[in-house]
Amino acid sequence: MSRKIVAAVALTCVAATGVGLGALARHHAKKGPKAPSPVASLAASMRPVAAPPTEDFVGVLLPLKTVNLATRIDGKLAKVTAELGAVVHEGDLLAALDAKLGKHELAMARAGYDAASAAKSAARVELDRARDRTSRRRDAAVGAGGRSLALVSGEEAAQAKFDESSGAAKLRASSASAVQEQTHVAQAATLLEQHELRAPFDGVVSARYLDQGAYVRAGDPVVRIVSTGAMLVRFAVPEERVAGLKSGDQVTVRLDGTAFEARISRMSPEVEPSSRTVFVEASPFAASGLCSDGCAGLAGRVIRVAVVRKDEANRR
Repeated sequence: MSRKIVAAVALTCVAATGVGLGALARHHAKKGPKAPSPVASLAASMRPVAAPPTEDFVGVLLPLKTVNLATRIDGKLAKVTAELGAVVHEGDLLAALDAKLGKHELAMARAGYDAASAAKSAARVELDRARDRTSRRRDAAVGAGGRSLALVSGEEAAQAKFDESSGAAKLRASSASAVQEQTHVAQAATLLEQHELRAPFDGVVSARYLDQGAYVRAGDPVVRIVSTGAMLVRFAVPEERVAGLKSGDQVTVRLDGTAFEARISRMSPEVEPSSRTVFVEASPFAASGLCSDGCAGLAGRVIRVAVVRKDEANRR
């Protein structure tokens, strides 16, 4: 009896559950599908935007000007005033060879020029006298019986003309000699100037190769000078990535966490054989934000150069 009662209760619960689920399904069917949330709608409407492709290259900072100062003649270094790291200005004396012999040669050349000038002056005076004698002999005549009689013989008149011609030739020769001696003076002065090494531009001494007393031959470097201020950016681009780069493109230079803008100014027309790269230089830029002493210490520093490929970004 009790088992029949339990079975009846269970059947009643199952039937009630089925009725409830059916009613719930009919309720949702009447209301329609559930609307999506606002966040889901916004996410579905957004499309990813590609950032302009950027390429990084390794480069180096270089001074705009750099020069190894070398002597043009052989000699012994009498003094070297350039010190490593010293700031120099255009025209400053940096080193000098022993100039005793050069000074003697200049003095001899000047003496030769003075002698030639004196000889030229004497020749000019002699020519003036010869011309005066010729003129006086030509005009030396008296009138007699309606005729003009010369007071000098034809031989004397011919000698006067010869003296005048000879004087003119001596003047030309002495003038040429004076010009030659003047050239010797200029050569000796130039040679004496070559005993000195002077700074060709404002900069800093980055190397001192020789000291006082050393014997040098023509072409031996003595000191090295680098310019200060604006710097030059040089970086290498692999040959397969150089397409699209051109003069005028903007690049970003990063050093010690600081960024500077520059523009490509020059590109090598050929690939470097050993590294298969193309050297690119960016226009000078002032790195005053990194230094306050002319930025000479930045020369040779390794940098990162970022290039934005705007053309590729526009095509995308």
